Amino acid sequence: MQYEADCPNGHRLRVTEAHFNQQIQCPTCNTSFTVPDLSNQAPDEAPKIDTGAAPRRGGFSMGAFDSKSLAGMVGRPMLAVGLILVLLSRGCDSIGNRGVGRAQAIASKVRTEFKDGCDSDRTKLDNQIKAIQDKDEPTSEDSKNIAKLREDLSNLTGEQQKAQQKLEEGKWRDLDIDARDAAVDNRISGYWREVFFVFSTVILAIGLLAVSWIAEGTERMVCLIMLAILTFSIYIGGIAWISTPGVGPGMLN
Repeated sequence: MQYEADCPNGHRLRVTEAHFNQQIQCPTCNTSFTVPDLSNQAPDEAPKIDTGAAPRRGGFSMGAFDSKSLAGMVGRPMLAVGLILVLLSRGCDSIGNRGVGRAQAIASKVRTEFKDGCDSDRTKLDNQIKAIQDKDEPTSEDSKNIAKLREDLSNLTGEQQKAQQKLEEGKWRDLDIDARDAAVDNRISGYWREVFFVFSTVILAIGLLAVSWIAEGTERMVCLIMLAILTFSIYIGGIAWISTPGVGPGMLN
């Protein structure tokens, strides 16, 4: 004997006595609900349309599948996966850029530290010479000290130049090569990151379309707005392609 039941969203289902007090899933909107006892309802009052609703067992609906059910089953997972993949691809871009920036910053830092140290040592000698010269009545001993300090300053400058040349041919050269290789490798891998990004946005767009098809009211509006923003920012306005130096379509030339 068959009876008529309504899901919370107002869709009419054809049920039997076996469905009473059982949780089922609406095949139209995928909403789960418990069928009340409809034994007081006259069986001949129910429409002659069988929606295929069946008791839900083990977390799966045994109702008939239709296009909207399939869209609900596929759309939401694709929406979640697409969003994760888009964030992952942009995150990889950011990490690649930071890696290049780090290598370049290390190469620049060692040079700056060496220069600051050299300047500091020369400044100390210059200050000592100036302090002696500023005396009101310098003695012959002061003149000897000034000459010695100037000689020390000249020797220090020569030693610093030799040390700098050695670093240029050794440690600094290696750091420059590391920074250059990091930039080149980042540009090469940037191509595949952009391919992955485009693939991710396609999955995300399909998920948004599927969810907006089965959704109603606010949920549908949110999906459509997200889809419009996604399409404009990536394929029209190009906002999503803008990144820090080192990646992006313009940097792969």
